[in-house]
Amino acid sequence: IAAGVGVLLEMVGTAEAGRGWGVPKMLVVCPAPILDHHGTRPDMDDMFRGGHAKSLKLAPLYEAVAALHGAAFFDAGELVKSSEHDGIHLDPEAHAVLGRAIGDAVLRLGC
Repeated sequence: IAAGVGVLLEMVGTAEAGRGWGVPKMLVVCPAPILDHHGTRPDMDDMFRGGHAKSLKLAPLYEAVAALHGAAFFDAGELVKSSEHDGIHLDPEAHAVLGRAIGDAVLRLGC
């Protein structure tokens, strides 16, 4: 997954899509880890078996890829957690918190 993020960053970094046809400022957001249970959605247990442990390893991998490509990094898992409803998605309150924080991060980039 992190390697795929690197491919996307490389594409953006060579797209001449920033101001003055340069490289745009980039922000990589690592999603919050999924939970080890799926609340009201036990039908998702098989699909995401082992996903919790894997998702806990993403932040340092995303951060390294972001650094390699000169992108800023934001770890959503430091701020919000996945919903107890299904263990994967965010609830409305977490979306609001995350949206404000990412907005602030973008402002700090000078965008």
